[in-house]
Amino acid sequence: SQLVILDHALGAASGQRFDYQPRIAIADAGGTTDTTRTDTVTAAITSGAGTLIGTVAVAAVAGIADFLLANLGITGTGANVITYSATGLTSAVENSITPVTPAFDVVVSADAGYNVELPRVTVDSSYPTLTGTQYTETQSTLQSRLNTLAAVVGRTLNDEILIANGATVQGQFTLPARDATSTGWITIRSVTLPCTPGTRVTPASAASASIAKLVSDLNDQAPITAAMSAHHYRLVGLEITHGAATQMSDMLRLGTGDNASYTSLAIIPHHLVADRCYVHGSDAKYLKRGVGLHAGTSAIVDSYVSECHDQSARLYSDPQALGAWASPGPLKIDNNWLEGSGESIAFGGVDTTVHGLKARDVYVTRNVFTRPASWKGRSGFGNKNAIETKSSQRVFWEGNIIENTWDDQQDGSFAAFKSVSQSGTAPWSGTEDLIFRKNFIRNVGSGFSFAARPDVITAAGIGTVT
Repeated sequence: SQLVILDHALGAASGQRFDYQPRIAIADAGGTTDTTRTDTVTAAITSGAGTLIGTVAVAAVAGIADFLLANLGITGTGANVITYSATGLTSAVENSITPVTPAFDVVVSADAGYNVELPRVTVDSSYPTLTGTQYTETQSTLQSRLNTLAAVVGRTLNDEILIANGATVQGQFTLPARDATSTGWITIRSVTLPCTPGTRVTPASAASASIAKLVSDLNDQAPITAAMSAHHYRLVGLEITHGAATQMSDMLRLGTGDNASYTSLAIIPHHLVADRCYVHGSDAKYLKRGVGLHAGTSAIVDSYVSECHDQSARLYSDPQALGAWASPGPLKIDNNWLEGSGESIAFGGVDTTVHGLKARDVYVTRNVFTRPASWKGRSGFGNKNAIETKSSQRVFWEGNIIENTWDDQQDGSFAAFKSVSQSGTAPWSGTEDLIFRKNFIRNVGSGFSFAARPDVITAAGIGTVT
């Protein structure tokens, strides 16, 4: 029999537990897990100068030693190799691990006496310089051009796809998968943009520039969806909305977020940017979510997301301007208008199948989280919170305006910070290392709502929030 690594230890910072805890199977020679085994599996550093922290020995249950509750981590610098062993079994060797040095909020550390870790990385959302080819496409040619560009292996030049201002492009377009070595950006944009980088688009500026409009006529079929393994796509200066469709689950799907597809970190979409885009529903139609953000190393910047509500009056449908439950991070959400009746932004809320997956290393800055006061009391426009996190880590909130919540489906708290495994299948769910400062709050029904574990379902709990 042998030990087999099902999930590797990932996300190492000195003195901190791993973001993704290892899972080790006891398997036969063919690699099949022996569900009768309860051996104790021990982790030890066999190369390198680091020191393991947390619980290093875990008893297997049904043939699997899960270190999730062991809070395994490492201190030190340089490359380290971890070996997993058990008596009488062939050991398993982890990939080389080099911990980064974590950074902590110095104000909190000084005032409160405890450490809150800042995001470890940031997302570069700067506009890529055109180094490749510029194409002009229409409704009938857009998908074909995307497929052709995505199929090029090892493409490192930045290409652009232009759509004429004033054009309405109807369909359900896919940002296709690309090979891992293709690091050149594919940008899809209007010929003339509504504003300069760093300036938030508005409905007025979008109309003035007559930016290209991408619409879907089919219910619950988004105008744009990023496929698994899609990466290095940028949407700029586009209006994305309903056509003849009367209901939409997501208007912009940056990853599907469904558990049937999200089976490993390696295939999750990444490096996706929506820049100066106007994403919206309409007053008389149902839009569950403006943006489904289920990708890594991605950004929503200078955009306007509005009219996210349930006109059908279904109770507790929870519409959101932006929702992210299947993103590993890092994320950048900067200088946007985000308008949803349930929440304007929400992290978590759906259990994921990828062991340890939650949004990490997130900057949420300079946004307006809002809903029109005229929605109060309207059937189908039920209000919960402005911002909510059920599972996220190392999230930095600063410089945002948060407004217009009232007692409705919940008590009108502008912020709900809690730890929830929605269906009881993701016990790593939790809110940790959250910094909330220099935000402007107005016209809200209640203040913060904190809950370590508001449900009876097991979750990681809430920790280090300031």
